[in-house]
Amino acid sequence: MTKSMSSKEMVRWEKIRAKGKWYFMLRTALQFSLAVLFADVVTDWLFGDPIEIKTFTLYAVPVFGLLSGITLWWIADARYQNHMLDSKIHDGLKDARS
Repeated sequence: MTKSMSSKEMVRWEKIRAKGKWYFMLRTALQFSLAVLFADVVTDWLFGDPIEIKTFTLYAVPVFGLLSGITLWWIADARYQNHMLDSKIHDGLKDARS
């Protein structure tokens, strides 16, 4: 079960949502991939290993990034849709009491 969106989160999500699903998913995949690549290089450097970009990092990490983007979109949009539905139900009940 997901927690309800605040008004601030809803406004932020509407701005992100307006840019499109693919923009969000690709941006998330890029951010994820760069973060993992950075962590991989820093880990090699800290342990004194030669700094090299592994084949796994080049191919698998962008796929995992895209999967994380899809998942994050799905979760955030579900929270948004639930918030909108709850608002409609709440407003409908308020109107029915009047």
